[in-house]
Amino acid sequence: MRLRSEYLQVSVSISKFVDTFFCYSTNTYPIIEKRNLRTSSMIKFTFKQEDFETWLKGFSKTIGVKAVDNYLVIPPSIGAGYIYSRSINKSLSYVVMDFELKKDLNLNRMGTSDFGILLYFNQVDVTEFFKVVSQQEMIKEQTKLRRNIFLSSTNTDLEVTFSKGSHMRRVGIYFAPAMIRRFIKKDAKIYLTSYTQNPLLNVNKELIGFEYRKILDEIYKTDFNSDISLLILHNRILLLTEKFFQKLLARSISSDNKINKLNRADLDALETVERALSKEELEKFPSITKLSTLARMSTSKLKNKFKEVYGMKLYEFYNKNRLQKAREWIEAGDTSVKEAAYKVGFSSLSNFSKAFKKEFGLLPKELKQ
Repeated sequence: MRLRSEYLQVSVSISKFVDTFFCYSTNTYPIIEKRNLRTSSMIKFTFKQEDFETWLKGFSKTIGVKAVDNYLVIPPSIGAGYIYSRSINKSLSYVVMDFELKKDLNLNRMGTSDFGILLYFNQVDVTEFFKVVSQQEMIKEQTKLRRNIFLSSTNTDLEVTFSKGSHMRRVGIYFAPAMIRRFIKKDAKIYLTSYTQNPLLNVNKELIGFEYRKILDEIYKTDFNSDISLLILHNRILLLTEKFFQKLLARSISSDNKINKLNRADLDALETVERALSKEELEKFPSITKLSTLARMSTSKLKNKFKEVYGMKLYEFYNKNRLQKAREWIEAGDTSVKEAAYKVGFSSLSNFSKAFKKEFGLLPKELKQ
């Protein structure tokens, strides 16, 4: 009886949410072409985005392994792990990835003629490098732990490469053009278009906070052979979507309009500061004077422009990053709570615990319980 009650509760929850936000017309997708390529040193998948079930079929063909019931097992010859995809309706689908490969992986998305939206929650452990190319511009980083939310539009070319051995934990959600046309209001559409017009600006813009990580942890524990578990998975996907877009669309549209007016030199300078604040073991916050010298900006301009682009103050960005690093070290068992606190610059264990609980909602010692 309890199981049936949970089943009905989740079904009703999903039904209400879908009826309210995601019940769309039966518009068909545009004709899609796929071009697949495997090389000796890289697995390359070139595609135009449509629903993730179709995407998975294309990726399966690329690596020469068939997906069964939308579930692809990565064979030991090329790596380990799985990819699962599902469509909730004709305009909304998702993919869950948890795998690593023995070769570099290149995902080359070709822009579509219509405006769709892709939302990725990335928890990737990078071995050597991570590279993104869009509109003839490139970001290549060696940041080992990537914990970010990335929103992009499907009508923009985007090429992403992960070095071999990188552990890929990613949840992707695709919103088809039919959904955008029918249910996104004009002001929101303008905002989303503005936000996604330069994908490289958004690569490190949104961090995965505790509220998202809790949902993601539940997603990766899904039993894909259980109908009830899959219903709960659908619910969690919708919950991620709701939380992200509520926060995103609550922001002032004028903020992103200001970002789009920044020149290339200013954006490059801000990215330099962002990398400086995201170093693996940055024991203390650099002075504003030092950061402004690095950016070749006045202190007031740096503080204002950084907040416009990243949505938070310099110290807030630094603090979130170091607490996230500390959490990952503790969870991985690499360091004790005390060692993690000192490595990220806290001289007081008590202050570290207070800051940690404020950010994540639990004490660091609770991670090991």
